[in-house]
Amino acid sequence: MAKSKEEQMATAIWWVDRIPLILGGVLMVALLVLLVWSWRIDQRLEHIEEDITQSLRYRPPSEAAADPSEPTFDPANAAEPDESADPHGARAVYVPVYSHIYHGEGEALLLTVTLSVRNTDRRAPIVLQAARYYDSAGQPLRNFVTKPLRVGPLGTVEYLVEESDISGGAGANFIVEWSADGDVSPAIIEAVMVGSAGGQGVSFLRTGVPLDR
Repeated sequence: MAKSKEEQMATAIWWVDRIPLILGGVLMVALLVLLVWSWRIDQRLEHIEEDITQSLRYRPPSEAAADPSEPTFDPANAAEPDESADPHGARAVYVPVYSHIYHGEGEALLLTVTLSVRNTDRRAPIVLQAARYYDSAGQPLRNFVTKPLRVGPLGTVEYLVEESDISGGAGANFIVEWSADGDVSPAIIEAVMVGSAGGQGVSFLRTGVPLDR
């Protein structure tokens, strides 16, 4: 049975009255979808950032003897390396580092230290024999290299002294010893110190000084 014009008009008015509600519902659904999508994107970005952070986290070098004929280095032995095993002798480098520095009225600012040993030669490897860490009084604390470590052409190895390790003091240092089989470009040995306090950051670099054998 056909609706009268009055019924058709009432139906049209009913739908017109509900258009704002329908549009509002559509907008609410769209907003909810957008919020869920935004949340999922944030979660993915957080996971990506976490993965990147973990992949860049410091890991000690994998120590392996440079050659089976190389003698295992004894960290308890503080004597100079045996130059007869290397006709060119071991190079020794002094690297000043700081487990903390002072600021303000003498407050200590703790620092993280990264020791970087870089082989600058494009063709030949070098052998890292020792990286001895000394405190401000010149007392040996630790040798970071327990056996000779091969560093390939243009390769780099790093050693970390964590911020919480204050044993070295403001006058700490490394004595790094390396050698090579033949004439090679000099290694670059540096220490990078990084710290922060009160929202301010500080970082600086010190380059090693070759010592006479």
